[in-house]
Amino acid sequence: MGRMSRTLQNNRALRPSPSFHRPPPQPASAAALFETDHPASIASAWTRLLPGSELRREGGPAATCSVSLTSLEGATLVRYRSSCQAVASASALDSAYVLATARSERVLARVGVTTVDLSPGRWSLLLSPGHPISLHLPSGCELEFVRVERSALDRHLLSLTGRRAGRLVFELPVDLDTAGGKVVAGLGTLLVEIAAGGRETGLFGARLQDAFLTGMLTVLPHSASHLFVQRGGGIAPAYVRKAEAFIAEHAREPLRLADIAAAAGVSARSLQAAFRRSRGQRPLDALRDQRLELARQDLLEAREGTKVAEVAASLGFGGSQGRFAARYRQRFGESPQETLRGGRRRR
Repeated sequence: MGRMSRTLQNNRALRPSPSFHRPPPQPASAAALFETDHPASIASAWTRLLPGSELRREGGPAATCSVSLTSLEGATLVRYRSSCQAVASASALDSAYVLATARSERVLARVGVTTVDLSPGRWSLLLSPGHPISLHLPSGCELEFVRVERSALDRHLLSLTGRRAGRLVFELPVDLDTAGGKVVAGLGTLLVEIAAGGRETGLFGARLQDAFLTGMLTVLPHSASHLFVQRGGGIAPAYVRKAEAFIAEHAREPLRLADIAAAAGVSARSLQAAFRRSRGQRPLDALRDQRLELARQDLLEAREGTKVAEVAASLGFGGSQGRFAARYRQRFGESPQETLRGGRRRR
């Protein structure tokens, strides 16, 4: 047993570190590397990968595990290797997004009711906050993780679009056969490689992280992708952005197209045409999307006894519950009831 393993068994190297949960406001200079073959320390290492998760071994020979970690501002980079078969699970992710990529062996992930096959070179997985997760880890697997704090992604979205979009939800599988998937996963791998090697990151690491966040937001499908849609090469005029700000501020109120157009200072026809050119949707579509985001937020934070129908009705979806549920599932990959149950489990 190596010197580092003995140190970890003394519970010094795996003691929870505030800097892992709240990265310091500057790039780290080197990876914090530790290795262990002690079961309790392996479980502790996994909770540092995904806070709130549990790791359960499923037999096999004496396990060995190595994990490398480092932090940039708003991001945590992790490489995980293990010789034992195990299952990792968490009731729901906390306030972070996690890109998981298998480098060896096939890993099965279950997120809510959806199963994703993390096949090396074919599929990665992008987890969003609020989703329960389980990972079935075969012996000999190697996984890379890029954990991005929600606050960092929100700031980056604001810097790119000038807008806030509430809690983003990404499509779970990342197709590595597409150009966008390859670029984002490749940037993530490069970040992890630099971290695992213990190299100085400095300005290069910070700029690489910016590129990774930009790739996440602009090429991977998510609940605010419409903010990056530019039809016919058009750029959104100021009154479209003014209308979007009005929608975001007043989405809980009864709104008509005429109200939005009046706030933007143009006719309803002009606003409709500009939205189609620059956003690829109508103003009332943007209002519906904003209300769906608010519905998800309300369901995740609902008090005991709250019903889905009440939340839907409060946001103007009182007509057809079936239509609301279908649109909700299409946008977030789960039913409103599943979101409500997940929010209660987290509390």
